[in-house]
Amino acid sequence: MVNFGAAAVPSATVIMVLDHYAVPRLFRLSRSLKHVPSVSDAGTVNVAAIVAMLPAIVIGTIGAGTINWFGHHYWFLPGPLSWVSAGAVYLIGMTLIARSPRALQLAGFSKQAAASPTARSARIEDLATLATEG
Repeated sequence: MVNFGAAAVPSATVIMVLDHYAVPRLFRLSRSLKHVPSVSDAGTVNVAAIVAMLPAIVIGTIGAGTINWFGHHYWFLPGPLSWVSAGAVYLIGMTLIARSPRALQLAGFSKQAAASPTARSARIEDLATLATEG
């Protein structure tokens, strides 16, 4: 369980940081964080994030020798390798999603975030940046 957490939690954090800071600049898909959506307004699923978590968890758990029947192999630094793989696979996934006309839906944007004028821009919009601007 510890190895799973050591792979999953930091990998999810890497994905969230990339989604907030890199994806708007690279792909012009900016998720506004001005409002927290209700459960009914939340996006269904961020396809690229789910796909990116799968190899990250496999690398972090199998690479640490967690699964006995798989063998007692220990890969050099399985934790950081899982985090890097999560980021790389996420950016590749977002590259593919950004070209789709359904990009906001596939990226799991909430209804408010998709309706925001900054959704298809490079502008990063959260409470901290809004406080410094105004």
